[in-house]
Amino acid sequence: MGFQQGLSGLSSASKQLDVIGNNVANTSTVGFKESRAEFADMYASNFYGVASTQTGIGSRTAAVTQSITRGNVTATGRSLDLAINNNGFFVVKQPASGTGQAGALLYTRNGQFQVDRDGYLVNGTDRLQGWMANNGVVTQGPVSDLQLQTNLISPKQTSTVSMGVNLDSRLTSPTVSPLDPTNTNSFNWSNATTAYDSPG
Repeated sequence: MGFQQGLSGLSSASKQLDVIGNNVANTSTVGFKESRAEFADMYASNFYGVASTQTGIGSRTAAVTQSITRGNVTATGRSLDLAINNNGFFVVKQPASGTGQAGALLYTRNGQFQVDRDGYLVNGTDRLQGWMANNGVVTQGPVSDLQLQTNLISPKQTSTVSMGVNLDSRLTSPTVSPLDPTNTNSFNWSNATTAYDSPG
């Protein structure tokens, strides 16, 4: 019996090391909540129950629980990165499956949101859920996918482009003059930037 008790203790310690390793591996994961292993005694029982003088037969992992305490809030400089300072979660919806089944609602503290090509606020592929606003008035009720209405924003044409560069003095001078963007012999360095016309 003593051998089994030792093995159960090693198994519990191994589980605790797994939990600690997972916590360490996710120290930089946004919205991650640390876990802890909780242990319980094991007793052999019979038809009449457990005797008060009976020796335990080892330990077991009763549960792995998460700490839902607030973590550090860090400024990222990105306008769509959000954080919850107190209790609560962001509600996100998974995309519908290929079988047509609606996506599940999930809860997360990861506030790294961006806009997808359709204007939805997403965290990866999961869409942020919330109440929609109609002309600045928020209508409370069932949550739905939050979408930015970019068609209401008039496009703005690019007027100036600023660029800070260090040119390499070791490069040879272009052999063709004047500058022709379609002729690579008229320049020795290039850099791409996005410009918008009047329709956007």
